[in-house]
Amino acid sequence: MRALDTNIVLRAIMEDDPDQAAVARELMNHPAYIPATVLVEVAWALQSIYRLDRRAISEAISGVLDLQTIRVANEPEVRWALNRHAEAASDLADLLHLAYSMGAERFATFDKKLEAQAGTHAPVTVELAR
Repeated sequence: MRALDTNIVLRAIMEDDPDQAAVARELMNHPAYIPATVLVEVAWALQSIYRLDRRAISEAISGVLDLQTIRVANEPEVRWALNRHAEAASDLADLLHLAYSMGAERFATFDKKLEAQAGTHAPVTVELAR
């Protein structure tokens, strides 16, 4: 299994370079792993460079995760983060931090908005540091 870089995932999603998109799709036709850091960077690029809204970003990344060949760690929690991101005015990177904090009792932050953005079904309790 190979791991995929951000530019591979972006080419497959955006198809803005037909030659690279074809290569990216072919790579994704085989078992592949997408690291959490790549998910964060893909979300950032889709928002900052491609100007997609939260719902479109979540749908695009979910579409990649729907491929039978693609694996990510903590997939149920990552899907939770994508759903929350699409529904709430929240930062996907922050929600992915929670998704990858499984096993921790709490996620400490100074970010007062994160607790509300995470909602009641967050994979880990958000604790405001004081």
